[in-house]
Amino acid sequence: MPILKTFSNWIIHEAGRIADRVPADCSLCGRPCLRFSLCQPCRESLPRAHRPCPRCALELVGHQPGNACAYCAVHNPDIDGCISLLRYRTPADRLVSGFKFQGRFTDGRTLANLLAAQIASQIPRTDLPQLLVPVPLHLSRWRTRGFNQALEIAQTLGRQCKLSTAPHLVVRTRATAAQTTVSGATARRRNLKRAFAVASPQRLRGVTHLALVDDVITTMSTVNSLAACLKSAGVARVDAWCLARAER
Repeated sequence: MPILKTFSNWIIHEAGRIADRVPADCSLCGRPCLRFSLCQPCRESLPRAHRPCPRCALELVGHQPGNACAYCAVHNPDIDGCISLLRYRTPADRLVSGFKFQGRFTDGRTLANLLAAQIASQIPRTDLPQLLVPVPLHLSRWRTRGFNQALEIAQTLGRQCKLSTAPHLVVRTRATAAQTTVSGATARRRNLKRAFAVASPQRLRGVTHLALVDDVITTMSTVNSLAACLKSAGVARVDAWCLARAER
């Protein structure tokens, strides 16, 4: 199975490099564009958080930039920091869903490149994490979808930010219901209880800071559960990077 995953990823990346050199139409407005699947006006019009909370990446209301929101100050999430490219609203939701469920890899790669540029502008090189860890899929879901969208994003970020990616560091030990189908914070935590495990503890030797990578962060239950798992294995700081953040 690892050989098939590696071969599949190689095909996707080679096809992506070819596609990046072929003129195409913007995925949103249809204008011709090159390298990106979105033209410059559409890229600039994407919905972004202008004053995001540094802990959860939601738009701050009535707080000074740089300070955590009231919710994070009270609940103290396991995630130490969160960076999101977009707010999960139209047309970001359409772009991310097309990538995740319809295999529109050019859109996924475009958004990942934009996220990489945002990270490079926000974080000094000395403060970047030592590893990128894509949120794992259970094998049953990987078989159905054919790829892990978080891994595709992490690999693009790794290339652009010159960071190592650890795709098999953590595993999903059981198939869980999608968090979007589970109502209530308590039920979501129960859904993810003992759902993750560190598969390669030796890979964590000397690692004090890493970043989890996902397509969409909705309630933060998944990344918080993963962060708790990794911190119990000795990691001091765990951040989360995503293409889009759903509003609470």
